[in-house]
Amino acid sequence: MNLLIVESPAKAKKIQGFLGSGWTVRASVGHVRDLPGSGQTIPEKYRALPWINLGVDVEGNYRTVYLVYEDKKKIIRDLKHACKDADEVLLATDPDREGESIAWHLAQELGLKAPKRVTYQEITETAIKKAIANPRSIDMNLVAAQESRRILDRLVGYGSSPLVSKALGTSDKRRSHSAGRVQSAALMMLAGREHARMGFASASVNGVKVRIGTAPEFQATLIRLGTQTIATPASFGPDGALKADAQEHLLLSSAQAKEAAGILTNSSLTVVQVSKKPLVRRAPAPLTTSALQQAASKLKFSAKKTADTAQRLYEQGLITYIRTDSPALSDEAVRLGQNVLRELFGAQVLPEQVRRHAAKGNAQEAHEAIRPTEFTAPEQTGLEGDELALYRLIYETTLASLMKDAAGERTSVLLDSGKGHLLAAAGTVITDPGYLQLLKDEEDGEEDASLPALQKQQSIPCVGAEVTSAQSKPPARFTEGKLIAALEKVGIGRPSTYPSILGTLQNRGYVVNEKGALHVTPLGLVATGYLSVQLPSIVDRHFTARMEEDLDRIAGGELRATTYLDTVWKNGLALSIAQAGVAAPQVAVPGFPGAVLSSKNSEVTLSYQGRTAILHEKVLSEELTEKNLERLMNGQAVRGQRASRPKTTGSKSSTRKNTSLA
Repeated sequence: MNLLIVESPAKAKKIQGFLGSGWTVRASVGHVRDLPGSGQTIPEKYRALPWINLGVDVEGNYRTVYLVYEDKKKIIRDLKHACKDADEVLLATDPDREGESIAWHLAQELGLKAPKRVTYQEITETAIKKAIANPRSIDMNLVAAQESRRILDRLVGYGSSPLVSKALGTSDKRRSHSAGRVQSAALMMLAGREHARMGFASASVNGVKVRIGTAPEFQATLIRLGTQTIATPASFGPDGALKADAQEHLLLSSAQAKEAAGILTNSSLTVVQVSKKPLVRRAPAPLTTSALQQAASKLKFSAKKTADTAQRLYEQGLITYIRTDSPALSDEAVRLGQNVLRELFGAQVLPEQVRRHAAKGNAQEAHEAIRPTEFTAPEQTGLEGDELALYRLIYETTLASLMKDAAGERTSVLLDSGKGHLLAAAGTVITDPGYLQLLKDEEDGEEDASLPALQKQQSIPCVGAEVTSAQSKPPARFTEGKLIAALEKVGIGRPSTYPSILGTLQNRGYVVNEKGALHVTPLGLVATGYLSVQLPSIVDRHFTARMEEDLDRIAGGELRATTYLDTVWKNGLALSIAQAGVAAPQVAVPGFPGAVLSSKNSEVTLSYQGRTAILHEKVLSEELTEKNLERLMNGQAVRGQRASRPKTTGSKSSTRKNTSLA
């Protein structure tokens, strides 16, 4: 009897059906041990170690002590018993750094002297049997990379958490704060956007839109009056003033706009320019983990919901492994996908050459993209609800990646009134829909209306005109999908960590997700205010990205883990932490001089015009406006919820849930 150890019980059941009676398939149920945790019983043999609570001996080449989780002790006992009865033991944990680390920890706890490792990208009978026929040893470079990340996270957390707690204030142990490496950099990115929005000054502009009486009709916009370009919202900066390159733009008054609209109505316009350019909309790449998380946000899925749902699809054998940085498709996947497309649309939708997508430079292990294993049509899978919706997204995106790009033509025209008015219009026509036959390109928004065939010097009628108004808008809030894209772009974190990053920030009160948009709370602003001044390296996205690159080098065998940790910790973060102060941060409310946020006893305080109030934890930063400040200081509600209350001498702190910045 042979023993195969996987991570998930559902996966174990599926694989057991492939292998039959000659095999026993058991699950470790994820990680089985970690560095010592809070409240965990320390075995007698370790208690004398001065660094045991930390779990890392920094001066001893970062030697570690790992303890089995309490709820995994029975699993380890059962696996040890199964190992004794097995002729051969194979470790088949997931094919990434975490999986490699779990395999190593299992080998250590189970006493396997020459552990054999097998990996596979999909849970199909063919893939499983092929993997078993080609075992290898555990890749210690991958293990070292994962362990370095874990050690560094522990050192940063344990080193900086007491400082953050003292600075923000804690009234009891249940309300301690902490700081961490990746989440803090992500929070800083969110806080930067929040500051930009709070300090944004909106500008209003008038304009004129006309209706052209051709067949079909189309609309045009007034862009110049006389020799002056009409100002648009894009002409203004975040301070509400015209940008340097737009100083000469005309701010169209209401009277000028009405006058122009009156002149243009029922007038004749002359086509003075017609330009046509070919348009190509590229077919999407196959899905990586982060791309799936971004795409699933269109389904209103959170990053965690996407990860959980994809895991279930993977364990059912419907899709390939879900943690991957690679958009590549295997030759077999291309063949299967092309066969489906021929049946659905005919061979004409296939490009002359197969489009190949390469992984980005900071990609980790070279896995295949997330794709259907056998390209089963969604309606034939038996799936329902969220699982069906996500599978359909993966299925259609993978097929679309194998189809032709969409092609068309974009036409732009300029129209002259002959009375000093210049107008512009544009339209798009898709001549070959390509992949758009299957997958709507939602990023491009609504299609421009198609324009009729127009010739230069042609005279066309304006049958109506109206005055329009518009405002400049602050930068949009991050959605979970947009934040993931931004984190990936600058190299912060890894796809597998994004759901936990977002979950941590939201669960601990630094960020609130409202209708899909991420709002940084006043507590989040105060926390980043402290970290950016006292521990800037922790929230420096470039510093964090460089650390990720070094972890990749460790995984590739190019860098020793101890060298990396010495550089980043001993010669970097440890020095910053040692020099950090613990004064309570004072964070100015953007756009409102004199309004200041701070923290005491884990509660955010707002000071304004000589008065101080404690903010309720549900008050959002965006509510700290000139209009609401007076109401907040008086303890009145904002948006119908209990807001701040006036601070009085001797008042007791309210009970709050744990808040931390991990």
